Amino acid sequence: MDRHLLVTISNDPQHLHGIRYVAYFFHNKKDIRLTLFNVVAETPAVWAEELSFETVTQGEEMARRNLDRSMKTLTECKRILVQHGFSPDNIDTKHTSQGMSRAMTILREGEEGLYDAVVLGRRATMKLEEILDDSVSKGLLMEEITFPLWICRDPEWGRRNVLLCADGSEPSLRVADHVGFMLEKEPEHSVTMLHVNRTGRARDVDEIFARTREALERNGVAADRIHSRVLESPKVAPAILHEAQERRYAAVAVGRTGAGGGLLGRLFMGSVSMALFKEIREAALWACR
Repeated sequence: MDRHLLVTISNDPQHLHGIRYVAYFFHNKKDIRLTLFNVVAETPAVWAEELSFETVTQGEEMARRNLDRSMKTLTECKRILVQHGFSPDNIDTKHTSQGMSRAMTILREGEEGLYDAVVLGRRATMKLEEILDDSVSKGLLMEEITFPLWICRDPEWGRRNVLLCADGSEPSLRVADHVGFMLEKEPEHSVTMLHVNRTGRARDVDEIFARTREALERNGVAADRIHSRVLESPKVAPAILHEAQERRYAAVAVGRTGAGGGLLGRLFMGSVSMALFKEIREAALWACR
């Protein structure tokens, strides 16, 4: 089965972090489908009393320029991906006008497109951070975000392997299933199951790892590609971040667990996944509900 990713695109060629991450992370590119998605910038609103032939003409011209810029950016991104081994036949481009906030437009497309993951670069992540803060007071949409998010702020080129956070919860098993599906045909990447044991909290780590390993192997990840690691720390998120940095993982995969309110809580429920979302750099964050 093809893996299908929605990759969000910024109009700034200096900030194509999602594109570059996908380009270097995947080695077996023939079974990857990509949809490159750009939200075309809105033209500034004009008050009714300011409407004139001149303002209408200026607005139409700006809209044409924005659309032209979007098309050029999507074409360039497709060129980069083809240059790195993706088949042009497996790359679709899509743009849409910004009918709501940019972040909400992306999230809506992710829901409706049934993608295996939505890849957010630095600019899209910044917009997401803005709407997370804004949504609590305005009560904006989204009962649930059902698709995995890949957060790519400043991914470091050439990193390998996935650090899979395992705590035995249902969301952590779902993210294990996602990691297994994405890595089945990527033997260059291994998976390290990581359990951070808070001081004084005894957990059946063997059972946690057994269930997590089962989810990975069920998706075709060979046993010799799966490793495990236990850390003792009262602060889970800093321990994960240190491990990811120390061993230069390409991705940290985490389940969105706990309870939260507003869109912020629905996207990154729980203090650990929220802390990782805010602090992670150089490795991507894969987050599943």
